[in-house]
Order: sequence, then C-alpha cells, then structure tokens
Amino acid sequence: MAKESRFYRRILSNGIIQSVNYFPEIADDYTRQVRLIMSEDNKSAYVFLQIKYNEQDDYETVVRPKRRQMLNIACGTLKNKHSFLKKIVGIAINSPKHHIYADQDYILLDCKKWTREDRSHYYNLNKDYNFWKQKNELKIVNSYEYPSVNIGF
Repeated sequence: MAKESRFYRRILSNGIIQSVNYFPEIADDYTRQVRLIMSEDNKSAYVFLQIKYNEQDDYETVVRPKRRQMLNIACGTLKNKHSFLKKIVGIAINSPKHHIYADQDYILLDCKKWTREDRSHYYNLNKDYNFWKQKNELKIVNSYEYPSVNIGF
C-alpha cells in the first residue's frame, strides 16, 4: 500500500471506511462482507474482508483460522475471476460494529505465475463460500487530488 500515491491511499482508506460503515447492523454468526478495491496500476488489487463471528467459538483455534482461510479463498478466487491481476493484498478484520476486539490478518498473493492447479485449487475451495459469484455492484469513485475549498470572503 505504501507504493500507492498519497492520493490513491486516500481513496483506499475511504473505501475501507465505507465498507465498515456498510456492514449490516443486524447480522447472523459468520456474516461476511468482502470488498474489492483496485490498485492505481490496475495490475494489483486489495481485498478487504470483515466478519461477524459467533462469540461462543474459541477465537484462536476456530475464529481466526476460519477468517484466514476465508481471506485466502477470497484472494485466490479473485485471481481466477480477473486473470490480469499480478498481485493481491488481502486484509481481514472483525466487524467493528459487532466486536470490540480489533486485530487483522493479511495476505500477499503474488499471482504472476498462476497455474492450472492454482486455478482448480481455489475454484474447489470456493464452492462453499461463493466469493465473487453474486452480482457485483460497481461503483465509480470520483475524487480530486486538490478538493475545492469554499473560503467565503
């Protein structure tokens, strides 16, 4: 992310904030929300995943491994869907609307050399999760590097 321009880092942070705000107020256990944010270079992408989990489950042995697995599958299936991607950065968090514990998991998927086996592996893993199969809502974001300021003289 540090390689992105300052302007584009602002766009990324706004996308993450919007995603957190759009997470459902009422959610079942293991509700998830995943968001794709393309990189400025259009060869990389960012996957932002947040989950609400069952607080009765043990966090370190059940919840966190499941969240890591979901992030890995979301990133791998994104590569399957968009073969032009060379690198995918994944970030997973607990939904701030539902959990007080804040921690993150990250993944860097270097997918320049994507084999038929990789494609098949993530395709099979995704059968239970169905990442990127729902109708996508594409949002065009307009942002200005130097926003206008109304000084009011």
